[in-house]
Amino acid sequence: MRDELCIGEYVVPRDETSGLTGISVHVTGPTPLATGGLAKVFYSKQQAHRGKFALTGMETGSHRVCFRSKATTSSRVILNIKVGVAAKDFNAIAKKSHLEPVQVELNKLLDSVTEIHAEQLYARAREEELRDTNESTADRVKWFSVSTIIVLLFLGLWQIFYLKQYFRSKKLVD
Repeated sequence: MRDELCIGEYVVPRDETSGLTGISVHVTGPTPLATGGLAKVFYSKQQAHRGKFALTGMETGSHRVCFRSKATTSSRVILNIKVGVAAKDFNAIAKKSHLEPVQVELNKLLDSVTEIHAEQLYARAREEELRDTNESTADRVKWFSVSTIIVLLFLGLWQIFYLKQYFRSKKLVD
């Protein structure tokens, strides 16, 4: 989400012979930049072995963490991502602000409740948007059905009159 803190830690095993990993790490944003269609890169490292990255989402969307390997063998990457309240270091905040443990827990709870409330507001807004889309689609389907019925009735009546005239011209019917 927008303005939400994200902290990631990763560990990539090294090659036993060369000591290098052959793996690069790239963390990118959701929207491509105007130049070249590339996404904004928040973090990038070549020959990554162990590291941390932190970013604050500037917009809502899927941020990507990409590990690219040049090696021919497979590697297991350990990735730990914390977002929102889980990403905050409340112990550092407590030491800096000289807070009691109860106050720290209250701050955690307050941040958790604030995050839940923001997620509920987001979900409500999305639900309203989807409901509006659903109602609009249902309205369009209704008018399409009505217009189809009118066209079919018109074509049916036209066929009746045309065939009646045709049979009269051929003197098959009085």
